[in-house]
Amino acid sequence: MRPALLYDDDFLKYDFGVGHALREIRVKLARDLIAGYGLLGDRRAEELRPSPASEADILTVHRPEYVAKVKEFGADPHGSSEAHGLGTVDDPVFAGMYEASALQVGATLRACSEVASGRRARAFNLGGGFHHAMPDRASGFCIFNGIAIGIRSLLDAHRVRRILYV
Repeated sequence: MRPALLYDDDFLKYDFGVGHALREIRVKLARDLIAGYGLLGDRRAEELRPSPASEADILTVHRPEYVAKVKEFGADPHGSSEAHGLGTVDDPVFAGMYEASALQVGATLRACSEVASGRRARAFNLGGGFHHAMPDRASGFCIFNGIAIGIRSLLDAHRVRRILYV
């Protein structure tokens, strides 16, 4: 059973701009390094392309008014909402913010599904790990809390009874 590596070049669209500490090029460089070492294909890891999380998936953790603000500022990335943590130094708004964030969450959900279903013993979302966002606000470079959404999916959809989150 080969491990899964979740990756998509569209991860690069999660872009807070030049000068921000979080640069998504790191994800592409890591993927290219993994491929360069021959760790993809054959009996190695299988690279899987994620689909964006649905709004229903995102709403399992985040409040509707917050998700609406993410969509609003992603469609017109001017302005800010301190109450929602959007447009701050940590979490500047950017074009396509909702779609880029939903793809990151979708990759986490796919990784969770691959393991919970028994198709894989291990799965790694190379662009994931976003865990600081609160139900109603962005925080710490995180628009959505992909880890919390993944855990919610494991508990609800996959009927996992215990999860150790370290």
